[in-house]
Amino acid sequence: MQTPDISRMRAALEAFIVIGLFMANTAMMNFTTWFEVFDFLPILGRALPNVTLALLVIAYLYVRESGLGGIGVRRPRGGMAVLWWLVLAAAGFAATFYLIVPHAIPAGVTFLVETFGIEIPPPSERLAPLVGNLSLFLLIIPLMWVMAAFGEEVVSRGFILTRVARAFGAEGDRGWIAWAIAAIVQAFFFGMAHLWAGPPGMVFTFVTALLGAMVVFLARGNLWPAVLFHGAWNTWSLYGIYSS
Repeated sequence: MQTPDISRMRAALEAFIVIGLFMANTAMMNFTTWFEVFDFLPILGRALPNVTLALLVIAYLYVRESGLGGIGVRRPRGGMAVLWWLVLAAAGFAATFYLIVPHAIPAGVTFLVETFGIEIPPPSERLAPLVGNLSLFLLIIPLMWVMAAFGEEVVSRGFILTRVARAFGAEGDRGWIAWAIAAIVQAFFFGMAHLWAGPPGMVFTFVTALLGAMVVFLARGNLWPAVLFHGAWNTWSLYGIYSS
């Protein structure tokens, strides 16, 4: 992993601003009705404000750092690197399927319900239009890869992760405590961003965000394996909803 070559104060300020905007979008999506204007695009419509945030982050990085290399969007160094990315993405998928879904989610939900008294909401109707709708499925999948798999990784496992790590004192790839704190921070806010999905969704996204950060670490700071893992799992999940 590599931290940006900026001061800790600037890194903290940048992280604070992006996290603030990210959570403001989350709060408005969950606690206001005007976000319904984005429902013209089923399933992904309410993610559009955060897609806008991702575009702003990308524009900022191109202006200040001449590209996205600083957050891990870099070309592979040969065929073995691509193979390693695929192995990491597949490992993340397998860990989610065999460990997170059957074990981590039930344990996390029980903890949230019993400790904080959080109620599990009824199933969201947000995904209902996809059931049996092939045309919508074919539309949603490529949009999901751009909006969620790439856009969310740029913001969370890219920008927020590297800025928080630098703010806590990481320099280059040194400072594992700072990187661990950054991984937890980005996972916490990513989980909170899925408040609409209730405790199961929050636990799932928190744990998979930690897993995504681990994938990025194992890829030496490259974001693409996390994008592949994110997109592959979402594709699998959306297909399950479509075929149900």
